[in-house]
Amino acid sequence: MRASWNPSLLLQAILALNRCMSFTCPKQVDRVFAKKHLKVFDVVLWLSVIILLTLTFMFSSISFAPKEPYLFKRYSPNGWDEALKRCAILSSSIGSLLTLLLNVITVAKFRQFIKQHTQHSRHEKNVTLQVFLLSVCDLLIFIYWRSKYLGFKGQVPLFIANLLHLVWIMKNPIIYLVFNRALRKAVALDLLSLRRCKFPTKVIPSSLFVLVRISHLHKSITFLPDTSLRYMQ
Repeated sequence: MRASWNPSLLLQAILALNRCMSFTCPKQVDRVFAKKHLKVFDVVLWLSVIILLTLTFMFSSISFAPKEPYLFKRYSPNGWDEALKRCAILSSSIGSLLTLLLNVITVAKFRQFIKQHTQHSRHEKNVTLQVFLLSVCDLLIFIYWRSKYLGFKGQVPLFIANLLHLVWIMKNPIIYLVFNRALRKAVALDLLSLRRCKFPTKVIPSSLFVLVRISHLHKSITFLPDTSLRYMQ
């Protein structure tokens, strides 16, 4: 969980920054989110995932290692595990608050643009609202998880935590289906074809493939405004 949570927050923050810059300084968006910069973002994200997975595995193996051998005496297993937990909480807090702040600025500028002129397309407005909903959902479940770990105990909090966990897992496909008409039509036609016991056509991918694909945020919405709008339309 620790290894996957931080790259997800980093993706949310980068996407929130893209949405914020598209309304505050639209002329700089193409420069900052150019194709060569996107490749750098991808490399950094993959490296962060690999590093976090390695550190999590290493610290977990040290924490559960026997204390008798001399090799593990100098590592202080409980100290490493506690330090990793604090780093995870601190980075998650900073990422969540930064993403929420960027989205609040985006929504404020977004309302001004709606009142003044309509240079942004309807789809781009939907993407902005979609990103804001994603960050709010992440922030709510993050707050509840931290509250649960800090003192809430019992069957009811555990049930709510598991329910929020399921909502958190399915939030990307649900929100994308709500805001993307073409995707809704593709999934509906695919479900009808499955109901009639027919294999999906080559044009319409399977529903499972669609849900899995749109669940990956960095694959479903690219950071370039032009290409992302054409792809999502």
